[in-house]
Amino acid sequence: MINLAVFLLKNSTKQWLTNKKGSKFIIIAPLLILALFTLLQMNVLSKPEEATAQLVGWVVLVILFVFILFGLLSNRLPSRMEDVMWIYMLPMSMSRIVWTCLCWQLLLRSSFWLGSALIADTIRFLLGHTYEHLFFQAFMSLAVISLLEVGLFAASSSRGKWGVSIAVGMVGAIGLVLTAFSFFVTQMEKSLFPSITAAMELLAFYVGAFMMGKFHLEGFLFVVVFIVLAIVVIQAAAKGLELKEKLTREADFWSSFSSFSSLAAAAKGGDQASYWGGKAWTGVFSFVWFEWVLWRKHRSALVFQFIAGAGLAIVMAIKWPSWLMIYFGIILASALIGGFFSGLIRHAQSGDLLLLPGSRLKKIVLLEIVDLIPPFATVWLYYSISIAIGANLSLKPIAFIGWLLVLIVAIACFRISLFVDVFLKNLDISMGSYYKRLFIYSIAIAGIIFILLFLDSTLIELSIGMLVAAVMATVILYGVIRIYTYK
Repeated sequence: MINLAVFLLKNSTKQWLTNKKGSKFIIIAPLLILALFTLLQMNVLSKPEEATAQLVGWVVLVILFVFILFGLLSNRLPSRMEDVMWIYMLPMSMSRIVWTCLCWQLLLRSSFWLGSALIADTIRFLLGHTYEHLFFQAFMSLAVISLLEVGLFAASSSRGKWGVSIAVGMVGAIGLVLTAFSFFVTQMEKSLFPSITAAMELLAFYVGAFMMGKFHLEGFLFVVVFIVLAIVVIQAAAKGLELKEKLTREADFWSSFSSFSSLAAAAKGGDQASYWGGKAWTGVFSFVWFEWVLWRKHRSALVFQFIAGAGLAIVMAIKWPSWLMIYFGIILASALIGGFFSGLIRHAQSGDLLLLPGSRLKKIVLLEIVDLIPPFATVWLYYSISIAIGANLSLKPIAFIGWLLVLIVAIACFRISLFVDVFLKNLDISMGSYYKRLFIYSIAIAGIIFILLFLDSTLIELSIGMLVAAVMATVILYGVIRIYTYK
């Protein structure tokens, strides 16, 4: 067990020191997390009001049940092929492996949490504020942090056994529904199922108070009982070989994906029957089929995200319709910001984008279109649902469709230009260089939009201006694309 813990420590240290891809992000991300925790300690957890404890409790309960559902769709254990060959060959029970990985994650979370509390106490002391004992309160709230992490690991570990995962999923879904329902009922000051809402409101208060370092027996019992149940789930899920088999299958899938030889062999293997009914690999469209394979693999997570987002859209359409456009804008902005994690970058990193036969330009355009279809289709469906329930939105359906078409072309051109500028010109695809260029491009596009708004441009003129700017950026770099295109 100690050997595995030392291995995890050395592996994290190695990634910290030697990972060139996104090395700047590796340094900045922990600092951002520490700063966020520090602001949370100073501005929220230092307030003694009961309303603050109530709000913190609602947030903790929502995060807990979302973590449980997310754990069923994700893997929190080592799942690379080298991990399977080394870790899971150890003469150690699966439960001990899970507990070692969990303790390592808890150690990281706890160090950030306690460090942020110490920094917050220091800043408040230097600013002359009253001493709120945030560092000592953080020790009590570590129990809640442990609750969240143990719940996440328990849900992730239960994926090996169908019955256990169904039970965990039911707990997460029912808990999330009850929490969301009780929160909105109390906010709207209505009397619906008063016994349930009152119980959930009290539970949220006790958990929030416990998170803020105030001891309540009810909150303490909830945390302890939930952690004990999570321990039972981990022990039950770790028995037998199902969990190891699940992790081995996932490792084999991703190993096959990252291996160029296996992908090339599949591409040359002729026509084969596939479970979606088409040909398995056919030229340039093999990249599209492979993206569909990934969608099919993660269909449960995608369906859950869509349903959760639709629920939020319905609530906003009923209560805050003016915020819907901002919500849609955030979804579309994520399509732009998440470009580094798209299928295009993934295929470029594995080498098959440049090495497999076919027009590079066709492959690039196809991958970008396939990657942008889900967010834009999601926004259109959310818009349709909002209109169906009677939301009064500023853009009518025809104008909204026009804006979506303009944005999908603009974002696709923008991402293709960014990919060419970062990768094809100098074969550098690090996260730092990608987002540095993204920031520069965003400033340029924002400048163009600001000029058009300053000139009192109409909505149509603004759309045309955005479209022209995005297309021109792609046309300017088209010569670079053509150099790397053989057909």
